[in-house]
Amino acid sequence: MRGVRMSNWPDFSGPLRSGLSPWSPLAGEDIMQVRDRDVTNLTVLDLSTNNLTGKLPDTLCDSGQLTKLILFSNSLHGVIPQSLGKCQSLERVRLQNNNLSGKLPRGFNELQLVNFLDLSNNNLRGNLGIFNMPQLEMLNLGKNKFSGELPDLSRSKRLKKLDLSGNIISGLVPVELMTFTELMNLDISYNEITGVIPSELSSCKKLVSLDMSHNNLTGEIPSSFSDFPVLSDLDLSGNQLSGEIPKNLGNIESLVQVNISHNHLHGSLPLTGAFLAINATAVAGNNNLCGENNVSIVPPCSVVRKRSTNSWWFVVMLTFVAFLAVVLSGFFISLVFQMKHNVLEVKKVEQEDGTKWEIQFFDSRFIKSLTVNAILSSLKNENIFVDKNGVKFVIKKVKKYDSLPNISEIVKLPEHRNIIKLVVTCRLEEVAYLIHENVE
Repeated sequence: MRGVRMSNWPDFSGPLRSGLSPWSPLAGEDIMQVRDRDVTNLTVLDLSTNNLTGKLPDTLCDSGQLTKLILFSNSLHGVIPQSLGKCQSLERVRLQNNNLSGKLPRGFNELQLVNFLDLSNNNLRGNLGIFNMPQLEMLNLGKNKFSGELPDLSRSKRLKKLDLSGNIISGLVPVELMTFTELMNLDISYNEITGVIPSELSSCKKLVSLDMSHNNLTGEIPSSFSDFPVLSDLDLSGNQLSGEIPKNLGNIESLVQVNISHNHLHGSLPLTGAFLAINATAVAGNNNLCGENNVSIVPPCSVVRKRSTNSWWFVVMLTFVAFLAVVLSGFFISLVFQMKHNVLEVKKVEQEDGTKWEIQFFDSRFIKSLTVNAILSSLKNENIFVDKNGVKFVIKKVKKYDSLPNISEIVKLPEHRNIIKLVVTCRLEEVAYLIHENVE
């Protein structure tokens, strides 16, 4: 038996048994109801779109002649057998839409004859690494749990379709993508890819569909994208792209669908090509996009420019206010420092009789009212002095100069009703006076 094709049989269910091996009896009664058990030359196995369950048998490729393994849209689970990584006769593998898990078996990404590989919509994981598959034309690994960087596919020069969407792939867009001269469809959406979009990507002249949406791409949309001669669908939505939309992007005559929504783009929409009939949802989420010539899906550019001008003036005024606040804060800090310096500074005052007094204030409020003359005059009035505001001061005489309190200790004293702080000291070489407020 060279081929077994039993796809889309509504009553075909149950486990895919290892009895399908060319060297063991075919369990036709339970699976295919095929009585011919000679499957030693099996080259094609197509059991797609059924209700098969269980794991993939490890003996699927024991004949060494299996070229097509097509088991998509079943309920198969478990890992891909290690034996398939050694099945050098394989040319076409379609295992999508199952519940397969685990990593790719060793050697699976080095099968030299495989031209079509679809493992999408499973639960496969791991880093993809290097693919040494020179005949590969279609690779679909979308909707799995692959991680790490984008795979190295530089040896697959014939690649026409690449779908890695819906994984956890990160890193930058590799340079190798620019070398696929046959590439027609590229989908790396819904990943965690970062960095800018390489302008060299436009060297893929046969690219028809490009989907890089829902990643973390930054920078501008390359103006070289206008060099795509046959690009039909372009989706860059859900990224962090900024800058203006290249005007020449509307010059791509083949471009039909464009989605640039939910980025940080600004400026006016191109007035040519696909942008003339673009849907409002395809440009949503870009707060500063505008339109000319009565384009209704975005605000008129005159309004946006006015809003942008107002925003600019707001930023300028906010900056000026912040600068003024810093200057005033510095001025007040300097003023307070200067007042403190003046309060603590010792001043020398010479009286009419030639005596030279040293006066030092600890409270700036009384610098003008408490003079040496006022202090000396109060000695005749029971050592009590009353200033023009009615504040009473007590003057105490100290005989020895070295009995004065330490200045630093006076400054550190807290404000408290039980603590009487000095206001000023007045002294000669042999005598000194301490003045404080009268507390009754």
